[in-house]
Order: sequence, then structure tokens, then C-alpha cells
Amino acid sequence: MWQFAGQCYGTPQAANEAAAAAVSGTVQDGYAIAASAVTPTSITYEATNISTGAVLMRVVAVDPQPCGLMQREEAMELAWAVAAVLLSVGAVTFLGRVVWHAVTNWGNQGET
Repeated sequence: MWQFAGQCYGTPQAANEAAAAAVSGTVQDGYAIAASAVTPTSITYEATNISTGAVLMRVVAVDPQPCGLMQREEAMELAWAVAAVLLSVGAVTFLGRVVWHAVTNWGNQGET
């Protein structure tokens, strides 16, 4: 899995296509930017000067980042760990109350 802008993609190609789509159609410094070709390792950009129509082309090497976002499996592991901690705290609290009541009522046995 590869990541671009907080989204995970199944292939480097898909991640680069998302990166190219984020820039395509924008205007920067008087140039309209468009992505003309996308591969798993590069993006080819065309910058068209708005006033003159001159086209500049540039191939940019891109190395998509591995997906660092939490996936469903990781979220489930974390949720089970949190649930286990909460159940443990509840069990210790319950046992503490049982012991406390047993100790405080020890001398009152048989009294009504």
C-alpha cells in the first residue's frame, strides 16, 4: 500500500495518479499545469503559459511513500487491547470493593 495526502492506494501507480490529479488544472505563476503521463516512478507535467501558449514539459521522479495510516486490522487490534484494559480495570475495581466490604464487615458477623 502506498500513500498520498492521507489516502492509501494499492499500487504506486495509483498513488502517483492521485498526486498528479491534485496538481492538474491548477494555475501557478501564469502557467496552467497538467499531468500528461503517470508511471509508478514518475509524473510528466506540462506547464502551458497562459499568455503566450508556450508549453514546458518536465518529468519528475516520484517515489510514493508506504502507507503509514492505520488500517482496519490495526484498528481492531488496538480496540481489543483497549477493551482488555477496561475489563481489567473493572475486574480489579470489583475485587477491591468485595475485599473492602468483607474487611469492613468482618466484625459485624452475626449482628443484625
